[in-house]
Amino acid sequence: MIAQEEYLRDRIEAALGKYLVPSIAKHTKLAFAKHRNDAGVLGAYYHFRNMQKK
Repeated sequence: MIAQEEYLRDRIEAALGKYLVPSIAKHTKLAFAKHRNDAGVLGAYYHFRNMQKK
């Protein structure tokens, strides 16, 4: 799903504008994962590496 930024960005921003209180919406920033679909694998590796240090 993260790799679908082009498809999802406008839809998510529209929903945020519709459902969030205006004072909160204007301070809300939508950000997609920098590493896209690899983010979960990288997070799992980071966790594994930290557990090995203990």
